[in-house]
Amino acid sequence: MSRPKISVIVPVYKAETYLCRCVDSILSQTFEDFELLLIDDGSPDRSGEICDEYAKRDCRVRVFHKENGGVSSARNVGLDNAIGEYVIHADPDDWLEKDMYERMYEAAIKDDADIVGCDFVLEFSEQYQRVSRQPLSENSLSCIRLFFEEKLHSGCWNKLIIRKLFEENKISFPRNVNLWEDMSTIPRVFYYAKNIKYVPSPFYHYVQYNPHSYTKSKNSSVLTQKIEAIKILDDFFEGTILSYYLNYLKLSVRLSAISTLNYSNVKRYRKMYPEANKCIFSHRGISTYNRLILFISEYSNQGVWSLILFKKIIKFIFRKD
Repeated sequence: MSRPKISVIVPVYKAETYLCRCVDSILSQTFEDFELLLIDDGSPDRSGEICDEYAKRDCRVRVFHKENGGVSSARNVGLDNAIGEYVIHADPDDWLEKDMYERMYEAAIKDDADIVGCDFVLEFSEQYQRVSRQPLSENSLSCIRLFFEEKLHSGCWNKLIIRKLFEENKISFPRNVNLWEDMSTIPRVFYYAKNIKYVPSPFYHYVQYNPHSYTKSKNSSVLTQKIEAIKILDDFFEGTILSYYLNYLKLSVRLSAISTLNYSNVKRYRKMYPEANKCIFSHRGISTYNRLILFISEYSNQGVWSLILFKKIIKFIFRKD
């Protein structure tokens, strides 16, 4: 097989309901010089069989079957076997506009870009929402700051990335992180990028209504995995100016940990990441209420608990029936 221009990596798990729509949207791209790597992550349904059927029909499709290990391990199998000049990911329950890869590859070649990003669409069961991050800064450090401020989405499916950034810098997705695996990986890739471009078109449809998606799941390990992702980023960016802006992400994680009706979480996590306290009032991305929550959390369990409970009661009283 000659070297394709793009390697498309799709981790597959419990995706039989949506997989055909995703794969069909990739195989029908106006840009045809790509390989499609379908990584069957030990899926218990017919997903693996569907992958094999596509491989028989289209020589661009390569299928890898593995024991279940999570989305990060599946993405890494794709990276280890990719041979394209550029790589991009897609989730099996999402779908693409037919000119996505053509437009993004054209931008990459025209401007000799290491990374090309684009807009996307959040697709709910009954409505759509375009997510635009224009302008995407062409400075890698500025982009990483926007990731940490959660103003720029870290998804690996709307970013065409030259493969050598992963290979030469030995970057892979962390095995024990299957939620925020992109947040713990994409900023590290951006750190080495010299030229970043942006195409202001919503090519990718990010489906929000699949309850089986392990890339969108919500479970008891979410906080643990976010903490692990923070640790990976902390170690990587230690000693750089970006370690300061990572505090914004730390505050976000701490806030999500304590802003519940779980009193044990308040006690356990209210003082997590004390180094981030200096950013409580400089972080423009959080509300006055959340600043107050974070500030009070330094001094009182009961104070935070009471404030959160009070807000819950007010929202309940004035809820719209």
